[in-house]
Amino acid sequence: MGESAVIGAYADIADSYIGPMAEVRSERTRPIRLERHTAVGDGAVLWPGSRLCGVTVYPRLRVPALAGVPARTELRSAEDVLRWV
Repeated sequence: MGESAVIGAYADIADSYIGPMAEVRSERTRPIRLERHTAVGDGAVLWPGSRLCGVTVYPRLRVPALAGVPARTELRSAEDVLRWV
């Protein structure tokens, strides 16, 4: 976990990287699950309810709740995120 990253209390994170200043917002009713080498870039924000496995989130990206994004997907821009909303 990177310096000054914020991880919600109900996040389930395994074998993943969280960059500095990233926010992984997780709620009791909508936990986040990150696994199998998911990488969250510096300053990125993940909203509650996301389920990511092997996905790369580029720095400073704001990502709504996503599920079903294939492994090895790179979310580089807002356009990439919109493909999966």
